[in-house]
Amino acid sequence: ANTVWLSLFVGAAPYDLDAAENIIRTAFTTLNDTDYLLLLLPAGVDIFSPLAHSFEEVPIVDAAGADDLDYDGEFGERRVFCCNREVFIPTLTIRPARVEDHDDLVPIFNSQSEVLTELYGEFFLAELIEAQNESTRALVAEVDGRAVGLMSLTRDIKLGVLQQCFDLGPYNNLMQVTRAETRRAEAEDRAANALRRDWLATLHVRAAEVEEVFEALGSSGDADDVVNMERLAEALNRKGVEWSYTNRRKRGLGDQMTEDLGLAGQVVTRDALDEAVGDFAARRAERALRRGVFA
Repeated sequence: ANTVWLSLFVGAAPYDLDAAENIIRTAFTTLNDTDYLLLLLPAGVDIFSPLAHSFEEVPIVDAAGADDLDYDGEFGERRVFCCNREVFIPTLTIRPARVEDHDDLVPIFNSQSEVLTELYGEFFLAELIEAQNESTRALVAEVDGRAVGLMSLTRDIKLGVLQQCFDLGPYNNLMQVTRAETRRAEAEDRAANALRRDWLATLHVRAAEVEEVFEALGSSGDADDVVNMERLAEALNRKGVEWSYTNRRKRGLGDQMTEDLGLAGQVVTRDALDEAVGDFAARRAERALRRGVFA
């Protein structure tokens, strides 16, 4: 059995007892492989009151197995206390459900809701257990010979009911994904990634926000407005981060744009900038067309 040592506990009255019990219960719940908590105290020190409810003293014996509380070795002046997992988390026995478990289980269900009894009758649990077959199984958790929990399992899944009652969107509503859907999703991912690497497409999609950038820089959109390309590049670099823009050269959106347009560090009119962008788009479209023709 796995064991851990309790080295320190501090609690403020009047909450120390509740704190101790909840901490110990959490320890056993979290440490699934731990069966015992041990506490080592000097012989003249009594166990602290909050822990006394959960820990019992363990007799110390020598190698021969005889009681030897006066043993002069390492534990000669120590006392050992033990807390068993079962004090807080009883060991459950899982077995197939039987009809006679009905009387133990009904109070558990009714304590949480009487709707099931009202809908399906007083003996719905017995009927559920009795109806087990190749596609339906019922299991109970048992403690000290008494059923304390029930799980009903079935292969007959009513998918529509599950979709109506639960948010299954992240799991594709439990529907099997077809190859066509997989290919379409992959194509959409590739397109999205390509968009994030394309400053021209990004600016086109974000046209309204780009116009706000120009307004912040003092450009009203008139053809003769002057645009400082260095300031514009800095602003678009920041926006590019916000828009998840990226490229293989690790350059910002604004820096890549001004380099491709040949306008880095210049001051140009809005009309000249629009013309440069149009020329760049036309050249790129022509290159794409050539690749398509000669591929």
